[in-house]
Amino acid sequence: SAAFSACMVPRWAAKQFGHVEFDQVLFTLWDSHGAWVGADQRTVRAFVRVCLVNPSLLALLTLLGVTWWRPRLRRHVLVLAWLLAAISVVRDFDVPKYLVAQFGSDQFASEYVDPATVVIHAPQVKPNLLLIYVESLEKTYGHKEIFGADLLATLRPFEANGFQFAQIKQTPGTGWTIAGVISSQCGIPLKILGLWDANSQDRAFPSFLPNATCLGDVLASNGYLNVFLNGPDLQFSGMGKFMQSHGYHEVLGKQEWLARGVSPDDVHDWGVADDQLLRQAQHKLDDLMQQSQPFNLTLLTIDTHGPDGFENRSCGPSHGFNGFGGVVRCSVTAVSRLLQHIEDRGW
Repeated sequence: SAAFSACMVPRWAAKQFGHVEFDQVLFTLWDSHGAWVGADQRTVRAFVRVCLVNPSLLALLTLLGVTWWRPRLRRHVLVLAWLLAAISVVRDFDVPKYLVAQFGSDQFASEYVDPATVVIHAPQVKPNLLLIYVESLEKTYGHKEIFGADLLATLRPFEANGFQFAQIKQTPGTGWTIAGVISSQCGIPLKILGLWDANSQDRAFPSFLPNATCLGDVLASNGYLNVFLNGPDLQFSGMGKFMQSHGYHEVLGKQEWLARGVSPDDVHDWGVADDQLLRQAQHKLDDLMQQSQPFNLTLLTIDTHGPDGFENRSCGPSHGFNGFGGVVRCSVTAVSRLLQHIEDRGW
């Protein structure tokens, strides 16, 4: 049944998450505990049904049928099943691309700058930083011809006061949430070294990428207070461990929000709903602005995670937010409210 399951996993992953690359699969295997802690229970149930139960039943029926019809073909059926499984994994998880990235030209050797060699001259008045990671958000959602409306409309008024970066390419090892956060904070891809080292599987590992110098490390060394507000569980994919390992002084996730009194009605299987997270961020921002210490407030939302997103109490169909497009508009509106709050106060 393992071969039948292996055939189904790539198709299940594509339906749940879109295109999944092999380095993401390796990270999930390495962090198998963190991959399931705090995960959407709908996703877990779908995996069990599609990748475990159904293939097991199919394998049992196939073997019983072959044993009754042609017992000598049993071994051939197993070999064929494993062959199909291997083809499915190699093709659907883009293993050749992964191998090229591992053994091809080094894209980082000529671009990476060792932070230890950089001298930072901090200004006398250190600016505060608000960093918002909106899960899976991209400019594509602004195309009316695709979605029937500009789902990013509430963000448009803020474009004139900011910078936009185009021609950005996604390199291997940066294509999922934790990898994207690490690449933007540390300037490196997420690579799983020592994947099969039994010691690395210990859930009590003391730190995450201890030899990397990341944004939180640099800011902390320059007197900043770093705060991370997460929608999902901090254990999921090791996000909390990463932040705590790299200069973040206060780190909050799903369980911490519940302990602080956030209503369970504002929490779904993946984590705290975006509108609630952004409201909490506004309160935290107000508090931080009353202090003299410079700060970095970093947020990570969750509602726009594929494949279907998550509706919340303020943005359901009864409020005119329908389907995944409604989820995107809702999250973008919540971000816009926070930005407007900052603008109204002249910050």
